[in-house]
Amino acid sequence: MIAVWFSCGAASAVALKLTVEKYGVENVRAVNNPITNEHPDNRRFLNDVSNWVGIEIEDARNQKYPRADCVDVWEDRKAMSILVPGKGSIAPCTDVLKKEARYEWEKANNPDWHVLGFTVDEKKRYETEIGDKPVKISIWSTRFSAAKGNHVVKERECDEADAQAWLGIFRADEPDVVFVACKRKPRA
Repeated sequence: MIAVWFSCGAASAVALKLTVEKYGVENVRAVNNPITNEHPDNRRFLNDVSNWVGIEIEDARNQKYPRADCVDVWEDRKAMSILVPGKGSIAPCTDVLKKEARYEWEKANNPDWHVLGFTVDEKKRYETEIGDKPVKISIWSTRFSAAKGNHVVKERECDEADAQAWLGIFRADEPDVVFVACKRKPRA
């Protein structure tokens, strides 16, 4: 499953549309971190994009802050902005209402891929969010034994960029075994 993070901006709207067109609505989940204090037009735009793309856009909220209200976070954290050495200033509402909510959703839903929309002038934001972090993926094999029947074995973890090379090595070594590369364990 592909999670497309919809921010109520044009870049994420286009990212969602292109992802659904390429991979199909059945393989995509559109997710938004609603913030009570954002402009009400965001919800109108969210509904327009949902209708345009033909997919429901679901909410992901931090369970500790179900109202998704920045004021609640500021009161709880006693700050609107926090200076972090080496990082600069961070907004606790962004960490709590967007990032932590996203992590909770990811843990509960275990997506294979994430799509975020960036414009060309958001290079710094891209580097902060994604940077050059390699995507980890696993090589799995489907095997059979009398004791276990059909079962799936995790053979190794590698960077996504190296997955095809590793698949070639495993397939050449054991041509009668089915090998796949994916983040989640496939079904036997």
